[in-house]
Amino acid sequence: MTMYSLIGSVIVLLILCHSLVGITFVKSDDCNNISGNLTLTENIHFLFIGESANMTCSIQKQSIQNFSADNFIVTVKRCGVTSPLPKILNETSDLMEMYVTDLIRDLHCGDQIMLEYKCIYDTKNGSSCPIGERDLIYFDFRPSPVKSFHCLVYNWFNMTCWFDLGVVYRGWKLPGYTMVDVKVKYGILGIAEELDQQYIERDGTCLKISIPQKIFMGLMYTEIDINITNEARKVSNISIFKFNPRTFVKPASIENLKYERNATAIKLTWTHNNTQMSKKFRIQYSSEYDPKGSWMQKEYVQIFPRSKMRELKVEVPMVSLRKC
Repeated sequence: MTMYSLIGSVIVLLILCHSLVGITFVKSDDCNNISGNLTLTENIHFLFIGESANMTCSIQKQSIQNFSADNFIVTVKRCGVTSPLPKILNETSDLMEMYVTDLIRDLHCGDQIMLEYKCIYDTKNGSSCPIGERDLIYFDFRPSPVKSFHCLVYNWFNMTCWFDLGVVYRGWKLPGYTMVDVKVKYGILGIAEELDQQYIERDGTCLKISIPQKIFMGLMYTEIDINITNEARKVSNISIFKFNPRTFVKPASIENLKYERNATAIKLTWTHNNTQMSKKFRIQYSSEYDPKGSWMQKEYVQIFPRSKMRELKVEVPMVSLRKC
């Protein structure tokens, strides 16, 4: 009976000793002895410009020799420069908590796509001790409507359109960042095509799309849908443009211009490489003997021409020609 009592006493004594060790802090300036953590208030690691990152950093004061709240900071790195953030402190007998809010803003360095936050305690001996793990927050502009556009259909082939995005998206085409999909619909039936990414380019706020190898002959209706999506936040914005592509046609220049001239008239001949579309040619001319130098105009319309050759005879006394 006595032996069992002694064993029980030893066990109780060991438990008490272990408990006392668990609540004892060794004060020093050694970073390994400093205890704490950095936590995002909302567990969101992707924010839009204009939103705020909120975080809390806590530290056990008992583990630090001559603790000073001035040395307790949260930093952020922007464009290669690390800066401390404004803080609000809440202190208890054994714990110091720091609350930080950082407004996400656009940066002058266009290649930075994330912000690095660190909680740090600067010790008296000059060491910067990290408190907990760092946090990374990725950021970009929220997808917004495309502002304006202009198209060009050169010689009724190969339409190119330019759109003003309004902002410079930072993570353009990076997985998890900002992606763009362009869908083009033709004709009154709305036959749709998904435009391949190789025909979509961006330069700053300008989005350029090319629609190759299509003849814009009788098309009276075209719709272009631009869907800008932020994959991390699952936020999209679709801009829809409807127009008649024929209003944006720029014909090619005429070629092989020749003229014959006599006392009463000139005869013009030229070629044009598009033989499928009707065209209107405008000729401006004036007489060498007109004291006012007045310019006159003549228009020549060809409906669905079958030949590249064009011929126009202008009956005027001794004229000089100005091409337009």
